[in-house]
Formats: sequence, structure tokens, C-alpha cells
Amino acid sequence: MSEQEKKKVIFENEGSRYDVSKFTDEGKTFFRYLIETNQEINVLKQRMDILQAANITLNSKIKEQFTDAMLSDSVDVDCKRISEEVTEDS
Repeated sequence: MSEQEKKKVIFENEGSRYDVSKFTDEGKTFFRYLIETNQEINVLKQRMDILQAANITLNSKIKEQFTDAMLSDSVDVDCKRISEEVTEDS
């Protein structure tokens, strides 16, 4: 197998395989953008996992601080329920 064949980039779509080196210049640009966007999606997924883990840890640390003296029985205060919003979006 030649060095050229080893480096061949193939794009598979709906069961067909395409040699990227034969794409038009515009097609090659779109292919490069596709690779870059997929990489960015993977980075963002990893970031989301890290942020969700941090959220769980921070929520746990807050709960460790609770005392009975902190309890509120006020019903007329407009309060935001952050922990519920986070779990609903997950």
C-alpha cells in the first residue's frame, strides 16, 4: 500500500464511500468545516459533563451548610428555585 493510499480520507454517507481528495475545492472546505464542527461538538459535550459534575458538587457543598435556622417559612417572597431549573434542563 502506497503512502498516498494510507493517507486517503474517505467520507461515508448513506452507505456510499467518497474520496475526499476528489471533492471540489468548495466540497473540501465544507468537509473541513464538518470535521471542525464535530470536534467542537465533542469539546462542548465534555465541557457540559464537567459543568454538570461541578453543579452536583456545588449543590452538595451548599447542602452541607444548611441549618434549621436557615429555613424560611415565608410564602410571599419571589424566590428562584435554581436546583429545579438545572435538573429540568439536563
